[in-house]
Amino acid sequence: RTVNNIVLGVQQYQTALLTSLREKMKTILERHPDSIGPLQEEVLSTLDNFQDPFPLCAATNLQDRATQMHFNPVTPEEIIIS
Repeated sequence: RTVNNIVLGVQQYQTALLTSLREKMKTILERHPDSIGPLQEEVLSTLDNFQDPFPLCAATNLQDRATQMHFNPVTPEEIIIS
């Protein structure tokens, strides 16, 4: 399996997890009407605007593979001079 397939699987799991968490938080907040309002808006907004960290990871992996495939970069070697 490639890194991109793994990232895709994690993103799907993350989406399901956030959806479930959002619904549970909404239910809890609705059971406590005295805290509804700004708190509920902030909590739900935070979940809606969650930044996905994985596209950067996948893009970096693709860039690294493309660089290695097209440019044959030099692998650094450490030489100890005594």
